[in-house]
Amino acid sequence: MSLTERMRYLGMLASVGATSKQKRFSIYYEGIVLGGIGIPLGLLLGYIGTKMTLAVLGKKILEADLLAGAEGMSGGIPVVCNHYVIAAIVFFAALTIFVSSFIPAIKASKVMPIEALRQNNVVKVKARSLRVNPLIGKIFGYEGELAYKNLKRNGVKGKVITATLAVSVILFLTTNFFCNSLARANKFEIDIPYQIVASCSLSESDRLRSDISKIEGVDNVYSASMIQFWFNKAPDSTTELANTDIADPKFLLPGFADISLAGMAVCIVDDKDFDRILEDNGLDKSAYYGDTLRGVLLNDFFHERKSSEVFNDGIIGQILHYDNAMGNPPAIEISGLVKYDENNRILNLAPKNGIEVFVPASMYYDKAKEVLPEDKLTVDLGVETSKHKEVHDKIYSILENYGYHNYYCADIADSLQIFDTVTLILKTAMYGFTILLTLIAIANIVNTISTGMLLRRKEFAMYKSVGLENSGFKKMIRLETLLYGIRALILGIPISLLLSYLMYSTFNSNLFIFNPDPVMYGAVTASVFGILGISMALSVNKIKNDNIIEVLKEDAV
Repeated sequence: MSLTERMRYLGMLASVGATSKQKRFSIYYEGIVLGGIGIPLGLLLGYIGTKMTLAVLGKKILEADLLAGAEGMSGGIPVVCNHYVIAAIVFFAALTIFVSSFIPAIKASKVMPIEALRQNNVVKVKARSLRVNPLIGKIFGYEGELAYKNLKRNGVKGKVITATLAVSVILFLTTNFFCNSLARANKFEIDIPYQIVASCSLSESDRLRSDISKIEGVDNVYSASMIQFWFNKAPDSTTELANTDIADPKFLLPGFADISLAGMAVCIVDDKDFDRILEDNGLDKSAYYGDTLRGVLLNDFFHERKSSEVFNDGIIGQILHYDNAMGNPPAIEISGLVKYDENNRILNLAPKNGIEVFVPASMYYDKAKEVLPEDKLTVDLGVETSKHKEVHDKIYSILENYGYHNYYCADIADSLQIFDTVTLILKTAMYGFTILLTLIAIANIVNTISTGMLLRRKEFAMYKSVGLENSGFKKMIRLETLLYGIRALILGIPISLLLSYLMYSTFNSNLFIFNPDPVMYGAVTASVFGILGISMALSVNKIKNDNIIEVLKEDAV
């Protein structure tokens, strides 16, 4: 684009005796100047960005004791950059500038004075290439025909604009899919809502719940018990396995056909929390409080806004049980499938990438008493608090001094903090990278559009000189914007889907299903037209007051 913009200028230099070497050097010199400014500025901004990031993350990293040898340290983490890294950054930045300058420099050296001054080599298009489909004229009118012909007539400039838009779309969508894939595969993202778990015998659970609720700093207490039904075991394990009929692949949807069901977790929740799950999913709660222990299966593997359903309706009515009922958890009939709701904290009792069944506590323990000794039944209580250390000490003191049996108390806040910090680091890197690439893409689009529009000042002046009204001119520009966007999306979206699928194939063992976010594709589509429209509008605004005669007389852009 820069070369096209300065074609007449290079021709003038050639006409007064500039050699090919001198013209090449003028292009290289421009690259040297840009690199001399841009590389140090980039290093400075990189240092500032790293320092700001570590100012936020450093404290959390130290608090979570993630760094070996830094346990118990406080403060921040200093920015340290090896000089080899800086040298590599400078080298690759300079190499990029050189490659970007090389081809234009070769073309500049071949510019002939007459051709450059006439600019008859900037756009080379044959008449038959400008034929317009009659349908375009019927739909968009004469301005639509002009817009279509302009795209053809713009030659390299039009192709550069289309390619820039397409590459920006591909860059953003593939990066977004990569980040989402990493987030899905991240085993450290555990969103358990409570910070302390306290356990005691079933007969003492109501008393313990009451005692904990009275502690200052406790925000909420609820049942958080969980048991596991296993379908596979290690070679040396003597653990009894549950029935494997429920793990039949025929109950799996095609996207999860390759999943290995090693087991299912059963979350035993308070009746009111269970009723809320039923209500949110339109299920009748009377069917779950009868003679049979029934539960609902959370049919979402990744716990995301997008649905990632694992099972079909065939699993409804299947029973999770042990062949030897005595001494094992009671049988549970799966009577419904429910969706994940991020606003319901109870659905986060079990981490993502697992299969969970939820049952009401009253029904579960009634049935458990029939197959297990009551003195072996325990209840786990999840405790939400912002003062986890103080609250943990008080709960442990209560358990020790108030005659509780089969008890334990664990503060899991520190462990969760480690998981949260690792996830935060990962997300900061992913989304920081995405934001940088997005800004680069937007800058490319705006710069390319602005330069392209300025190069067409004579063309626009000519249209106005033959009677094209201002309203018709604006309509033509809007239609050009639409056509550029459509062409870029036709190229960008299929290629981004292909690249995303190739990424997915490398994550296949962890992702199971390939389901790009349609909302993101819709947002990118709207953004392309939005950025194009704004760029076109700003560029046109710069030249709207141009004098037709003066522009047509200009010898240089």
